[in-house]
Amino acid sequence: MEYPLTLPGFEGRRLVVQSGGLFSGPKLMIDGRPAPKGPKRRQLLLHRDDGAEIIAQLRQSNFVDPVPQVIIDGQTITLAEPLKWYHWLWAGLPFALVFVGGLLGALAGGLAAYVNGRIFRSDLNGFAKYVVTGFFSVSAVIAYFVLGILFTLAIGG
Repeated sequence: MEYPLTLPGFEGRRLVVQSGGLFSGPKLMIDGRPAPKGPKRRQLLLHRDDGAEIIAQLRQSNFVDPVPQVIIDGQTITLAEPLKWYHWLWAGLPFALVFVGGLLGALAGGLAAYVNGRIFRSDLNGFAKYVVTGFFSVSAVIAYFVLGILFTLAIGG
């Protein structure tokens, strides 16, 4: 997912923040190219139109919500409205598998919660988001039971 970023001093340029993936972090793109690395780890060096250098940082706020935090010169910039509490509750429902399923439940529930967070940030309409995330939550429970049965059969149980 891409989130446009408007900063003073970058009027003639296109800044876009790309959310991270399952195995990659978020990226800041300037005119279609990744921003250059900064002086320290996890920092990016931006050059304004007037030549001044700005330090930017991207932080993935959590596992479920794919929208990263953008920190420029110590100031946090909001890219999207935060998810509401009921979105968090609905998207995180598959995490309940952790309590009944151990590691296998954590994998199935965590993956479903990850997908649900991305669906809530998609362009689907409100009702469709709940239907699709509900489908993924139920699919996680089914996958947990199927994998549990297959694992039990595989070890000769």
